[in-house]
Amino acid sequence: MSYSVRYLAPYYGRLSMSESLVFEFETCLTAALAIASVVMSEYAQRRPYMTRPAIAGIAPSFIVRDVPAATSFYRDRLGFDVTYQHPDHEPWFAIVCRDEAMIFVKSVGVEPLPNRKRGPNPNVAARWDAYVRVPDPDALAAEFTSRGVTFSEPLKDTHDGLRGFEIEDVDGYLLFFGRPRENSN
Repeated sequence: MSYSVRYLAPYYGRLSMSESLVFEFETCLTAALAIASVVMSEYAQRRPYMTRPAIAGIAPSFIVRDVPAATSFYRDRLGFDVTYQHPDHEPWFAIVCRDEAMIFVKSVGVEPLPNRKRGPNPNVAARWDAYVRVPDPDALAAEFTSRGVTFSEPLKDTHDGLRGFEIEDVDGYLLFFGRPRENSN
């Protein structure tokens, strides 16, 4: 029997070895929970950002030549829904969504300028205009194939730890649909 149980035994009667272990565990657990409660309460008061509101997503905003052509591509080829367009006739702005992914498209009278066309070497850094996180890129690639979508880069494991594929939209924007590979560093 430990010292603490031997010391407390007269107050609680004779304890068996298993009862003493349970008693010690419950006593330690109660003390630990009380300490943790005080520490967490003080920490929460010092760190109010810990309870800040969540950010649910981000949506790229693409400058496009023609809003109806862009929304048609996303709707008919990639299965997005057109959730908003303005004005209704000959729109210059629209929002397309699929699940949690959202893209804004807007025509402002200038040519689109995808990332890979901005620098001297178009296939190096900042190739993608959007990374679209998907849990199952294999299934999505199969769906897009059945819709007749052309891939800029086929479904594969990339050198930077991702699994996915690239698609170029009607205005030249490059979207990567994928996820980090399991066990990638």
